[in-house]
Amino acid sequence: MEFAGIRPYLPGDRVRDLNWKASGARGRPHVTTRADQRQAEIVLAVDAFTDLGARGRGTLDRGMRGAAAMATAYLRAGDRVGIVAFGGVLRWLAPGQGGLHFHRLAEAVMDVRNPRGIASDVVRVPRSALPPGALVIVFSPLLDDRAVQTVQDLRRRGNPVVVIDTLDREPPAGERDATTDLSLRLWRLDRRALLAGLADLGIPVVPWSPAGSLDAAAGAFGHPIRGRHS
Repeated sequence: MEFAGIRPYLPGDRVRDLNWKASGARGRPHVTTRADQRQAEIVLAVDAFTDLGARGRGTLDRGMRGAAAMATAYLRAGDRVGIVAFGGVLRWLAPGQGGLHFHRLAEAVMDVRNPRGIASDVVRVPRSALPPGALVIVFSPLLDDRAVQTVQDLRRRGNPVVVIDTLDREPPAGERDATTDLSLRLWRLDRRALLAGLADLGIPVVPWSPAGSLDAAAGAFGHPIRGRHS
């Protein structure tokens, strides 16, 4: 709980962290930050196995934008942030801080579509990219079994894991008839079973719709993301 500094209040900050003396002197709310808050470690993971939707609006693009927004917010708050991209190739950047590290994270996010990397069908994230106890936030539509296996492996290694579900549609039904209706019902049941199985492992899956705010999705697991993003 070592004192680390004072900064302006941001939505999502705890009321008990308000620094009344600094707030009164500066004419606007300020909060006290502490070393334990600054040193939280976050690993953002982007599932590149599946990209459903038009280029620029697909699940992969939404995951990349969400990871970039979270990286910006957590680095600004003084946390250590790393990133992992998995899906045919594996890339990672170990958690770090500072402006230079932010630029490295931004390059890593933009490089997700680049085929360069370590080929791997089922990814086991290296220990250097996953510090013990780091919170892992995965952006994934959970449509590829390999991605699901990666998420499960991350949790079984002892890290807290949260999935931001980037899937925003059901399979297209086409001409509606008894067969397609049955197929859709079976898909929905399979999807519910998948989410229930992840919940049994202690992995919450938070939906993030295109029209929804990332703040709302992150707030569902207790980690509000400050700033504007979509």
